[in-house]
Amino acid sequence: MRGVKLAGLLGLVSLVLLVPRDGAAAVRLGTGASYWLEHGGLFNLDLQVNTPIAKRLFVGGRFGAFLSTGSERVGIPLDLTLTVPIGGRVYLEGLAGPWLSFEGDFIRAHGAIGFGLRSGSLSFGVEAGWLSPSGVIGARLSWRV
Repeated sequence: MRGVKLAGLLGLVSLVLLVPRDGAAAVRLGTGASYWLEHGGLFNLDLQVNTPIAKRLFVGGRFGAFLSTGSERVGIPLDLTLTVPIGGRVYLEGLAGPWLSFEGDFIRAHGAIGFGLRSGSLSFGVEAGWLSPSGVIGARLSWRV
């Protein structure tokens, strides 16, 4: 229980620090479907907040809920994100952070690289990475809110 409280507090502090005072942050609601190599399907719903730290570099956080169908695990993904727009609509993204699971191992390490396309408020991309103990590959769809 102490770990859940600590994770919640860290998430709240991260959100406060990531939202700039001038309101330039972008908030996105996203969903994803992936294949977790050792555990089957992995579905997630999340909220992502990004803020510019340089002309072509954004830092942010992504958090929400996930469900693994193969092992029937439910949990909370917590990722820091680094996003680089390439050209007009293409982006490259790096993600890393702990994913809290309510079944089995409580904390799982996550890291991924993704790329995709943005058009207006909609973005679609693919992600490949690692969610302890095996690889993950999938697709993501998000909307700017």
